[in-house]
Amino acid sequence: RFRLKEAATRSLLGTSRAETFIRGIAEAFILVLSSYILAILIVLALKSELSTLLSVNIDPLGSAGVFVATFITAFLTALIAGGVNALVNRRYRPIDVIRGESRYQDKSYIGKIFIAIQSAICLATVVVGIVISMQTRKMTDYPVGYNTHNIISVMGDDYKKYIGELSQMHFVEKVGIASDSFVRYVYPQELKGVNWVPLRMDQNAFDMLGIKVKEYLELSGVSLQNAYTTEKGLQLAASLNMSAWENKYIGILEDVHFGSVKEISSENTIFDIVIKDDYSQYFRGNILIKVSGDQDEAKEQIRKFFMEKGEDTPQLTIQTLEEANLMNYEEESKLMRLVAVFSLISILLTALAIIALSSYYEQISTHDTAVRKVFGVSRKHIFWSTVWGFIYPVLIGAAVALPVSYFYMERWLQNYLVRIDNSPAIYLGALALVLLVTLSAVIIQALRLMRTNPAEALKKE
Repeated sequence: RFRLKEAATRSLLGTSRAETFIRGIAEAFILVLSSYILAILIVLALKSELSTLLSVNIDPLGSAGVFVATFITAFLTALIAGGVNALVNRRYRPIDVIRGESRYQDKSYIGKIFIAIQSAICLATVVVGIVISMQTRKMTDYPVGYNTHNIISVMGDDYKKYIGELSQMHFVEKVGIASDSFVRYVYPQELKGVNWVPLRMDQNAFDMLGIKVKEYLELSGVSLQNAYTTEKGLQLAASLNMSAWENKYIGILEDVHFGSVKEISSENTIFDIVIKDDYSQYFRGNILIKVSGDQDEAKEQIRKFFMEKGEDTPQLTIQTLEEANLMNYEEESKLMRLVAVFSLISILLTALAIIALSSYYEQISTHDTAVRKVFGVSRKHIFWSTVWGFIYPVLIGAAVALPVSYFYMERWLQNYLVRIDNSPAIYLGALALVLLVTLSAVIIQALRLMRTNPAEALKKE
């Protein structure tokens, strides 16, 4: 639109509308193509970092189909951008443009409609990012009922032969052996009224985990099992009824949860557990190490120990129990990272769009602002009227995006038994963030208009 007079002059000199239309699309395509090439170069430069962040292999030039699809997208973007601009300019008569009469018709309606749409998209992505982040934090911080801090798990090959040496390390308090299944345990769907958790560990592992037992059961045969379940009104799954409970500790755990809290265990969690110091013969190398001090530093020291022993193989996995518990929520963590990236991109695009449109608005409104100041309009009124001109499209976008986002996220949260409150504060916070971005993007142009010198502006006109 800044070149409206140039297009009008060309039209008066004999250039056809078709030629002007094609020229506008060609110029838009050159700009979009330049941005497309720059975007590909940025993605290629950050390919490894983006692949790690999003947990997917990113390669924009990896296949001809992807390349062709992105190129077609760039072409359609240029076609729409150049075509819409040319169609809007057709409503102006060239002679009116040359005379300067067209500026009073220009109210930037299309730009503000775009801001409303972009703000709605931005608000939706920000809300989704906040809700997913809070929900993931809610699940990862949920009390599991056993100790996870300062306990390091070593899994892989048969590493039991190193227990003695590990025990001698100055930061190691206790070393035990246990199966890793309880951290990533999945509750069978067929169990009703009771959850059965098989635990296999030695006494050291049981002590360092700090699992509390509400009640020990003395069940030595099928008849006693049936009597207990009848008395408690429980229904045991076939897999539990067929378990050989002789020579095991059987009981009900107190306020403990194994695996992901996406599935909450029932009130009664029955465990069958063998706690023997010589039970390590049944494990390949699932070692639990209780450490003092900084657990991350201790983990690195343990890793160096195994490297010195020549055990640095792909099978070796050294992690804290807190890290092992976080693996239950890999899907949510990946989704949270993906939405965070799109939220940042959406906020950036919204800011750039508002900066571009407010700069254009400043250019076309300088004369009008000068006239208004001559007739006594205050600087304060000019500033806030300019800001409001960009705030209200954001509010219109919010009026559409926030209710839709609320109902969508409410349905998404219903998939989790442990979930956050879908509080209105989340949506008000997202709106405040977008309004702050809008204000930051438009404030410089509003200040410039406020400081317009009427004499200089009218002289230029």
